Amino acid sequence: MNSIKVCKFGGGSNASPNGVSQIKRIMNDDLSRRVVVISAPGRPSPSNPKVTDMLIAYAKTKEEGTLESIVGRYESSYPGSRIRVETRLRQRIRNSEGLSGKAYFDSIVSMGEELSGLELARTLDFVYVDPQAVLRVSCNSGRTEILSVSEEMTRNRFNQRGRFVLPGFFGYNEEGIIATFSRGGSDLTGSFVAAALDAEVYENFTDVDGVFAANRNIVTDARKINKLTFKEMRDLSYGGFGVFHPEAIGPVSEKMVRVHIRGTSSYPSEGTYVVHDRLSDPTKPIVGVAYGDGFCSFDVEGFGLNENVGVMRRIFQVFEDREISIEFSPSAIDDISVILKESQLGDGDCIDEIIRDIHRTIGNKVTVDFQEHLASLVVAGKGLKGSRGVSADIQSTLAGRGINIQFIQQGARERSIIYGVHRSDGPDAVNAIYDKYLR
Repeated sequence: MNSIKVCKFGGGSNASPNGVSQIKRIMNDDLSRRVVVISAPGRPSPSNPKVTDMLIAYAKTKEEGTLESIVGRYESSYPGSRIRVETRLRQRIRNSEGLSGKAYFDSIVSMGEELSGLELARTLDFVYVDPQAVLRVSCNSGRTEILSVSEEMTRNRFNQRGRFVLPGFFGYNEEGIIATFSRGGSDLTGSFVAAALDAEVYENFTDVDGVFAANRNIVTDARKINKLTFKEMRDLSYGGFGVFHPEAIGPVSEKMVRVHIRGTSSYPSEGTYVVHDRLSDPTKPIVGVAYGDGFCSFDVEGFGLNENVGVMRRIFQVFEDREISIEFSPSAIDDISVILKESQLGDGDCIDEIIRDIHRTIGNKVTVDFQEHLASLVVAGKGLKGSRGVSADIQSTLAGRGINIQFIQQGARERSIIYGVHRSDGPDAVNAIYDKYLR
């Protein structure tokens, strides 16, 4: 294992001069923190938009006032940066004129991280590293993935002497075109670099003090989790814990690089460690409950459906042909449900087409119902494996609160259980499970 520490700072960390000063303090406190991955500035106050959202708005409208507001935000966080930031922004806009679609959009939006990286490197007197030197990516069906060749590129660049700042959130494809990851993708950049360098630890600094057993906007006094496994973190991140990008678990988990999620402003307080394995309390099988809404389902039912060879493959093909990803698919003897994110349906015009295509592919002797405004509860914990009666007890607890369960999904590994409920019942369901198992 390398003695290098990789630090990622979220948008809230550089949203103000005080935040930037705290980053400087943290980096000066430990010289083994040699690589910084930085996000675009977040909100200096709840009423302000994030810089990434401002860049998205500019890419759509090209309003000069929005551009001026972006420049002002950098001047606020990095005093004296106005001319440099405006010059680079306008140069990128001119260079992007020949691009279209996602390529144009990504070229503009990536400037949030690029400008933060350049200004933070100047502030820290570190070496700025352009992602083009370390991150080669590919884009398939609108999804940006880091190519394996990036590992050697990353090692070659960061194993040199010095301390470095790398913008998160984007890389370059083989044609030299910028491609961004999904929102929160700076976590993925930091995770990949930490894994490629076999780092001692990947420190992920955010505007919260660690990972909590439930969303504190729902359970106001939710306790902080001191330690959880990569698999538990993956399940909770997928379920709606926004503190860590769900795809960022993969690289560090594979290389078993510890992750330390901690607060920038509360440093040097300890946060939450994410590790390969941990000791668990047999009396407390659940480590956390995550909540996410914005789901919908297509429910297919028909007599003898389970005897229809290849029926699931053919139903899935209807969604694959539209490049719609499926989150999970619970089933019973004669019914199959396909759960997906509502956002993939756009304005909803395709709903009737999907229902019609399902009828066409498996026959008209079935019913296909569409359910919207669903939410999922992800109950996670390594102690769930082999624990008898937990799922039944959770169902009883939710029923006692008058909450109807729309679907249940659990894998063979028994590391998490997913419950589907109506969105309006979500917060009450989280509190019910937290009160029962986590207080």
